[in-house]
Amino acid sequence: MKNKFKVIILGANSHIAKGLIYNLVCDDNFELYLYTTNKDKTKTFLKTLNIKANIFVKNYGQNFPKNADLIINCVGPGTPKSMNGHYEKWFFLLEKFDNLCLSYLEKSPKTLYVHFSSGAVYGTLKDAATKDSVNDFPVNDLNWQRFYGLSKLYAEGKHRALFAYNIVDLRVFSYFSRFINIHEDYFLPNIINAIKNNQVLEITQDDMVRDFISTKDLFKLILTCLKYSKKQILNLPLDVISKKPITKKQILNFFVKNYGLKYKVSKGLEIKNSGGVKNNYYSKYKEPFKKIGFTPSQTSLETLKIETARLLSKK
Repeated sequence: MKNKFKVIILGANSHIAKGLIYNLVCDDNFELYLYTTNKDKTKTFLKTLNIKANIFVKNYGQNFPKNADLIINCVGPGTPKSMNGHYEKWFFLLEKFDNLCLSYLEKSPKTLYVHFSSGAVYGTLKDAATKDSVNDFPVNDLNWQRFYGLSKLYAEGKHRALFAYNIVDLRVFSYFSRFINIHEDYFLPNIINAIKNNQVLEITQDDMVRDFISTKDLFKLILTCLKYSKKQILNLPLDVISKKPITKKQILNFFVKNYGLKYKVSKGLEIKNSGGVKNNYYSKYKEPFKKIGFTPSQTSLETLKIETARLLSKK
């Protein structure tokens, strides 16, 4: 009998975690240990899935299983709006759970640790990130919009110092799936709410470029990393990219044409996010993908089409 891959996921109720769980539960080669602060919420979500995998839902007071193949850290304190000014959580909360995962590696050095980082580590991007991009943190004027990127950059530095362990930092720039919380104050949830409530969406006049990897490709990327780590040490950051990014105009045109979105430009509208103005928030740094042998299969637009259809389906 083939041994199952033992997978630990922290932050099981997060947006990204739900997409990963959705893909993992459809395969009986995995044994899942889901850690959360709200077990009932996790169990309710699991009831909506076609489950084949063995699943154990636990709280953080319970011990992790020994010798896991993979530990995935999806923990986050919430959106800037929901944090209500308590931005110190980006430092204390994130480091608490990062250290928890690193302590696990001391006892289980062959485990692959996947940490969800962010494109915010680059600071304010005027153009797409590249291999030669340099962070631009103003060291004498650190405001709250810099805190998230700084906390993630610190974690990445710590991980590179632990070069003998399998640690992958997945820098997510943008992410959208059918499991998104539509009540969050971000561009795409605001679009979805405007469509559902037949309202006119207010937008800024700034253009932007975003890159949405599909749940399927993100799942395959992690499996590719796991396979690689079974042969040799894998310790590096990966800029998470799709087959092709998408512009703000293309996003709006898609929703106007397919879902009847109505919008207007508002010059006085202010957007509150964790990294300041991010017009070209995506990456062209593909070399690490080549190293591990991964190629994304879906464009951002294809992901938008597939996930929106599931999210807005009457079924």
